[in-house]
Amino acid sequence: MESVPTAHSPPRPSPSRPEPRSLGQNMAHTVGVFQALISFPLMIHAGVFTFWCLTLDANFTIYDFVNALSNAFFSASILFIIITQRGGNSGDITKEFMVWLEVAKSGFASAVWLWLLFDSIFGPVHNSYNQPASRTLRIAQAIISFFVLPFLFYPTLAFAIYDLKTSWKSELNVNARESGEEADVDEEAAAGERSPLLSRE
Repeated sequence: MESVPTAHSPPRPSPSRPEPRSLGQNMAHTVGVFQALISFPLMIHAGVFTFWCLTLDANFTIYDFVNALSNAFFSASILFIIITQRGGNSGDITKEFMVWLEVAKSGFASAVWLWLLFDSIFGPVHNSYNQPASRTLRIAQAIISFFVLPFLFYPTLAFAIYDLKTSWKSELNVNARESGEEADVDEEAAAGERSPLLSRE
């Protein structure tokens, strides 16, 4: 009996490894960790206070509930974006979409700060531990906290835009180089067709 030849499956191509991150990408990745460390306590604090407003029979107003719920939503959105970006560093997320994520994250951080500022200026002032309320102190604290935005949130947005523009320039250079090589090949082929037969011998 003749042996039946076994069919050999072609070798599977090895999965492509993502390109290593640059120094700027590693720095943005590290800054994202600090952004999460700032947003997480705010989310927990505002979320717990929102839960208190819903469950406890205390002297909470509608404004207190909306204030806590809004800040909990903003800080949770920042954490969600950071986790999404950390999962997308393997190359699954395009740099264009990464810029939009940074825009959204900076917008949520700015919304938290603006809410804090307007709450300090126009919101109710609560006395704590029988101490006299000071609106000036709250406004000063809100203004000082603004410096967190330029150092932690806006630089990552600026780097994402810079990284996108750099990738666009590199793609344009590669396309221009490939089109130039194709043009050279076409010119050589055309010159060979125009040359007489005697010169080719």
